Amino acid sequence: MILVLGGRKLGDLAGEAKGEAYMLALEDVPYWAVTIAERKWYRGEYGEAYDYSFPPSPAKFRELSRNEQFAFRYRCTRLKRLLEAVEEDSR
Repeated sequence: MILVLGGRKLGDLAGEAKGEAYMLALEDVPYWAVTIAERKWYRGEYGEAYDYSFPPSPAKFRELSRNEQFAFRYRCTRLKRLLEAVEEDSR
């Protein structure tokens, strides 16, 4: 994402430091949530509030990735409850 949407050219050291910042921000976020957030960023699916010509800050990208993780967990919980549902006795 940094290489694709980096804006101005970064030197090797600056690019490495920025990559390290993303790694630290995302180290405890599941890779699949990061992948979903990245895909949605490239597609411009987070609304008009963002400038998609530049990568989000590490903190903002973490927030977007965590939101994807929470949305997935919510859907899983709803499906689990549906699968565990029992039919009511209509007598």
